[in-house]
Amino acid sequence: MRLGVLGGGQLGWMLALEAKRMGMSVFVLEEDTKAPACRVADRCFKKSELEIFKKTCDRITVEFEYLEEDILDYLEDKLFPDVSVLKLKKSRVMEKEFLSSRGYPVASFKKCKKHELLKALEGNLPAIIKTDSYGYDGRGQWKVKTIQDLKIESIPDVPLIVESLIDFEFEFSILGVRSQSGLKKTYPATINYHKDGILLYNHSIEEDFKEAKEIVLSLLEELNVVGLLSVEFFSKKTPIINELAPRPHNSAHFTLDGCFCSQFENLLRAIFDLPLGLSELKLPSGMVNIIGVVPDFRKILKLDWAKLYWYGKEPRPLRKLGHVNLVAKDYERLKDYINLTLGAIYESS
Repeated sequence: MRLGVLGGGQLGWMLALEAKRMGMSVFVLEEDTKAPACRVADRCFKKSELEIFKKTCDRITVEFEYLEEDILDYLEDKLFPDVSVLKLKKSRVMEKEFLSSRGYPVASFKKCKKHELLKALEGNLPAIIKTDSYGYDGRGQWKVKTIQDLKIESIPDVPLIVESLIDFEFEFSILGVRSQSGLKKTYPATINYHKDGILLYNHSIEEDFKEAKEIVLSLLEELNVVGLLSVEFFSKKTPIINELAPRPHNSAHFTLDGCFCSQFENLLRAIFDLPLGLSELKLPSGMVNIIGVVPDFRKILKLDWAKLYWYGKEPRPLRKLGHVNLVAKDYERLKDYINLTLGAIYESS
């Protein structure tokens, strides 16, 4: 089995490591040959070698949504998930319009251009302004509580979406997986905690979130996803969908150590139409991101429960450089582990 991965970041790196463990060959399409996934792949191809890359691979998947449409179209017959899902995800407006038109719960929203912002905000405050595309890890987002908060000069002249700001208890994520044969599973929900718009840490929770899981299973089917679909929700009486991600997701890194079958292994099983693995928790689990700092690794590794993943990327502010997975016997202990891990990472840097 020969796997192709579009993108060379840490998601591709972890996917490649799981593929290697399962005896697969791994080929990556990436311009930067020093990228994490390229360091472990059998070969890293540049875009100028797209034809050879396609011929080399049996199945191809993505670790990043924002890819040129001509590349997606060229690889369509070997690409999972479907091109239509990836194109939908490239636009926040298209994503929200799709969800809203099919009755899924989302915040009220308006699409607009920069010169239409004031009008779009009328009667919709507090709100969050987002760029239509390239909005990940807190990029391209501005919270506005009053018109006086609006700093129009900081907002680019690109297509925008204005969403009503949801008053929610917490954000949680649920990851689903669907195979070519239509088999579906969901992973346990995680509560997510952010800093500067970037996921800082998360952990599993005992609550089942049955309604949200039904939404994930429905979306897997309706979008005809073969592979993974992560759905971020705001916790309300009826859960509100924040956004979708049709690929491995940062919030599910805990599955590498906390679940019987990781998100990466189940993605491989799904696209090669193999039986899906158990997505259940072994024990309460969590993850702490290492963002923008190079910590003292000794302090982390002294923590018996901590498992370190270091991506080998060039350090810079607000960049995800690695993460630490945690597994505990109970949830009280897990919370203690998370706090101690946060201290080991950020107090030593």
